Amino acid sequence: MIRRFFGKIYTLLFPILTIIIFLFLCVYAFVVGRIKDSQINNPRFVFGIEPLLNYKYLSLALRRGGYDSQSIVTDLYSITSISDFDVVLAETKFGRFNTRTGNVLIHFQYLFHFMSILLRKDIVVTSTMGYIVAHINVGLLTYRVEPYLFRLAKMKTIIIPYGGDAYVYRRIDNPSTMQALLNSYPEGAKNQNKISKRVDFWVCNADYFLPSGMALEGFGRNDFISPNLLCIDLSSFDRHASKSRPEAGLVTITHAPNHRGAKGTDNVILAVERLKARGLKVDLVLLEGLSNAEVLKIMAETSDIHVDQILMNGYGLNAIEAMAFGLPVVGHIEGNFADYFTKFSWLNECPIVNSSIDTIEEVLENLILNETLREKLRDEGLSYVRKYHSYDSFLAMLQKLQIISSS
Repeated sequence: MIRRFFGKIYTLLFPILTIIIFLFLCVYAFVVGRIKDSQINNPRFVFGIEPLLNYKYLSLALRRGGYDSQSIVTDLYSITSISDFDVVLAETKFGRFNTRTGNVLIHFQYLFHFMSILLRKDIVVTSTMGYIVAHINVGLLTYRVEPYLFRLAKMKTIIIPYGGDAYVYRRIDNPSTMQALLNSYPEGAKNQNKISKRVDFWVCNADYFLPSGMALEGFGRNDFISPNLLCIDLSSFDRHASKSRPEAGLVTITHAPNHRGAKGTDNVILAVERLKARGLKVDLVLLEGLSNAEVLKIMAETSDIHVDQILMNGYGLNAIEAMAFGLPVVGHIEGNFADYFTKFSWLNECPIVNSSIDTIEEVLENLILNETLREKLRDEGLSYVRKYHSYDSFLAMLQKLQIISSS
């Protein structure tokens, strides 16, 4: 009886409470905006709130360039660790919050964090999921209020979709990409309408919308044409890392599938098995269930060839990391994706060897038997990453968009 009574009280008061909080945030953001310098030459950045390694690297690139920047996430993925980000909201001095429970304490923690960001930052870099209010998602407190609150606080938003947040399956240009997503992320097909509304909202309301390699997937907006906006710290990669050679002449292939269906992993395994049966000295190392640090260590110490994704179009962080180690990389780059980013961007310089699930055996055989080609691709890959996926290249992109000054 008592529980039911308090339940009714909560049901009645909850809408009123969310309205009060929303109005308070509006007033707070307005006041913050008035006390900020409207002519900021040295903007302060925050990246989040999903635990993406991309945010770590992009934030560090800005910090290396002399800017105030933080990467702040709600929780961690299995491939990430606390040391990857500046703040993990789930980790507090009171212990670890379970961010999946919808705990009221978590919501208030998120609100206090949001207020801090409004006061201390000038540019928010996030995905189409929205920033922290989107994770509260109760009453009026949804992603739809965020851009308006940011504007009141004289802040700008940069939206960089990462994949599952923005793929609307019916809009996807390439059938291989759509099938890859259906293989590993079938729930996305059921959420198309919700994702579509969220994407369209941010396309209209973001200050900068940077879909990079996803630009062909029906967004209708692309403020900077790039096959991939990822960057890495090249100083932490060593192409001359000592290789473990258990057998003379053995060529080791690495492949790191987070989800096998999306990357065509079964076809990679089958191709290597067929090559072995034909007498080629080749080994395949699958880097699954490992942290990013563990993946990098194994790639540096054992790999001769790295296979990225051969079903989805484009290339990801793992391919960039492999090229930074001086590894020849195999990926899927063809069709409209290749045409668009070759014509309007720099994909024509990309040394990734194109393959599909149908040609992977032939492509791998050619690389295994042709050491001269592998050496050529090593040099070209490292040069490509240095030119287009280094910290300096990311800063240059922000300068071109006039987000930061060129001085």
